[in-house]
Amino acid sequence: MRWPAGWLSLNSGENDREKSLRHMRERMFSEHNFSAAIFIGGMAGIIDESELFAQLQPGKDIIPVLSTGGAALKIAKTIKKNLSVDLLNDLDYVQLFHRKLGVSAREDRFPSPEAQPIDVEKRYWQPK
Repeated sequence: MRWPAGWLSLNSGENDREKSLRHMRERMFSEHNFSAAIFIGGMAGIIDESELFAQLQPGKDIIPVLSTGGAALKIAKTIKKNLSVDLLNDLDYVQLFHRKLGVSAREDRFPSPEAQPIDVEKRYWQPK
């Protein structure tokens, strides 16, 4: 995801790392509409992010990639639904993300959401 120019903001001058991270995460999850969040490995910070994501983006998918270990395994224990075995066994992460996020491998990549055609068929790669 690319953040627009001017998105960076300075806090009130406090030297409080946790408060600054919380502020960043709150802005990230409240100012954008996500369909899902993928959590890979990690430590305590991604547990905080997954909890905040669930709070600020209710009903959206939380996808912990279990094969990466770390905090993703702890996040999996908090999810109230059965997770598919491919999150543990599939090491082809590109294919896994395409499948989990419903993004066709045929889609071109665009520099920003605004540059992406609304019609999915128009996003597909075409020979030039």
